[in-house]
Formats: sequence, structure tokens, C-alpha cells
Amino acid sequence: SAVRHAIAVDRYLSSPVPVHTHKSFEHVQLWLGRFDPSGQCRVLLDSGCGTALSTRLLAAENPKSAVIGIDRSEDRLSRRQGPHQDAAVPANALLVRAELASFWRLWLQ
Repeated sequence: SAVRHAIAVDRYLSSPVPVHTHKSFEHVQLWLGRFDPSGQCRVLLDSGCGTALSTRLLAAENPKSAVIGIDRSEDRLSRRQGPHQDAAVPANALLVRAELASFWRLWLQ
């Protein structure tokens, strides 16, 4: 229930960030620095991107933006499905495996 989750927020916020999420966040920071050294471009986070179809479409529709597809499942990220299954990940997009809520915590720090 929402009340149960609200009660656990303090415990969650003080819990350690999973190692793979921390590494993914560091990778994103390095990639963003290379993609846009000025730090001025718009960044689109595709949280829970699954097979990354939405990430590829967002990147194609927003070529001047940095698009980051995040999913906790390496298996889903490695699958190519949908009408764009053969499309490569565009240069303005990055796919990372991370625990979403922890990634957001790092992003907001």
C-alpha cells in the first residue's frame, strides 16, 4: 500500500546504491561529458526502457538531445523488438542497466 511505502522512504533513502547502478551512473556522466562537453544539451531519461525501442525513437526524434535508456534488466536491454528491431542505438543515445530509483537518487544529488 502507499502508506507502507511512505513509511519505508527514510530506510530506502539511506540504503546503499547497488554497485551496478553506481557504475552505470558514472558511465553516464562520462558519456554525457563526451557527447556534450558544454553541458548545455537537453537530457531525456527513458526510465524503464525495456528493449529500448522507445529510447531509439526518442533519440531519432531529438537528435540534439542526449537520450539515456535505463532498465534494471540486462536481458531486456539486449533484446531488439518491434518495428525498429534492426536499428542501431543512435549516437545520441546510451543504454544502461541500473536500478531506477537509485539512479534517480544519484541524478538528483
